[in-house]
Amino acid sequence: MHKVLLLALGTFALGLDAFIVAGLIPDISAQIGVTEAEAGQMVTVFTLSYAVSGPLLSSVLKSNTKTLLLSAMAVFTVGNVASALADSFPLLLAARVIAGIGAGLYSPTAAATAAQMVPPQRRGRALSLILAGLSAGTVIGVPVGLVLAEHMGWRSAFWWVSAVGILSTAAIAAFIPRLHIAAPPGFPARLATLTDRRVTPIVIVTLLFNIASLGLYTYIAPILQATAGITRPTALLWVWGIGGIVGAITIGFIVDRSASATRVMPFVLGLFIAAAAAVTPAGTSTVLVAMALGCWGAAGFASPPPQQHLLLERAPDVGAIAVAVNGSAIYLGSALGSAAAGAALGAGMPIRYLPPLAAGIAGLALLAYLTLVIRPPLRT
Repeated sequence: MHKVLLLALGTFALGLDAFIVAGLIPDISAQIGVTEAEAGQMVTVFTLSYAVSGPLLSSVLKSNTKTLLLSAMAVFTVGNVASALADSFPLLLAARVIAGIGAGLYSPTAAATAAQMVPPQRRGRALSLILAGLSAGTVIGVPVGLVLAEHMGWRSAFWWVSAVGILSTAAIAAFIPRLHIAAPPGFPARLATLTDRRVTPIVIVTLLFNIASLGLYTYIAPILQATAGITRPTALLWVWGIGGIVGAITIGFIVDRSASATRVMPFVLGLFIAAAAAVTPAGTSTVLVAMALGCWGAAGFASPPPQQHLLLERAPDVGAIAVAVNGSAIYLGSALGSAAAGAALGAGMPIRYLPPLAAGIAGLALLAYLTLVIRPPLRT
């Protein structure tokens, strides 16, 4: 498991990069000269690149996982260096695309490598450690980056991400073995996986849930300012990240001990729905807002392992590609959610309506899970 922790250092960098931007949006908006809704599109282009690059690039690159991991982390780090140096909003968007490409290639490769390095009965815990790296990036990395940004400007946050990326690259080069996995199928075969009735319903739920959860997170700083009068959300983002770590770590043990992964996901979805619905009315109490954000973070980071586990259980013959497609759905959901939220805000919708809207979308995900996923698996 210690080598899985080294892979999790890379996902720590990914989580730091993906989630720190939400806390920087007000400062970037003011200094670059764009609206907050426009600044939020940095998240859209990053996550859209993330969603597309994994399935597309891994089908044309070599199957040596160490080579893929090193290449991905190098591209990711270059993108963050470019983000720190960008002197205009178009260049900043382009840099976020580059970082997203590297992140999208690293994440599924790290998950596949971790699963191969441990016995089957510990797969759930290995996958949860990879996800715990993401949440650790939020609870440890994001507050550090935001403190740096408060004292040294928002660019210092991207230098912080770049430094972690360099450290992760060195750890992979020194300690991760060269493993070989089966050559991944081409992009047409990946698209064909979406027609597999064992896979499609699970991926739809993942997409809907992350439209709600990650799309909402993009605008968490202006939401907290509008509903609770909080102008510096560092402490509350820390609470969100702690919830994420708790969710990511405990969910692996729950999945490994559950008779079926389908018994876990409805609870995760219900927890998020309750948390999102509570954010706006809880605005008068910082304690209640913190509780809602902690539950939201726990649900968000607890959702991937049971989904991945169920895909590997129901479709073992296409398990690796199904997990990669599910990972793309996470970040495609984030891209769609942040784009839709930005468009709604740009059209004049009050920002306090975003949390209940997200709860409603997650309700659709729960309905889809109950009606499409909880059933005997179909084979094609």
